[in-house]
Amino acid sequence: MYIPLKSNNLTLRYAECLGLDVAVDQWEPADPRLVDIELELNVGWSDWDNGFENTFFVRATSNDLRKRSSKKERWTIWFEEFSWIFVKAEILKRIAGCERGTWKESFAELKQRFCWYYEGSSW
Repeated sequence: MYIPLKSNNLTLRYAECLGLDVAVDQWEPADPRLVDIELELNVGWSDWDNGFENTFFVRATSNDLRKRSSKKERWTIWFEEFSWIFVKAEILKRIAGCERGTWKESFAELKQRFCWYYEGSSW
């Protein structure tokens, strides 16, 4: 279920949807207009070989379910019909928009576009 995706300085090491029996790129929902899934993303600096990265979450939700969602919109990717190609492209676009000169600066941007694993903690 791990799907390596790359940006420039930042690397999305994997994206997976907890609760699916198959990898998200293989998943076909019963109704692509009624989808609300949470993806776990592992993002790190591309030249780090030590395995240090951070975990973020993003929701992928169809517009038909938008009125029912109480989740924060900045962490949600909205779409008409579920397409992994679209969701993956949107994730990579958001990650690319977070790239700055240092990890600290990039990390601050990532926390604005995704839900950080430790969101709300004192870390």
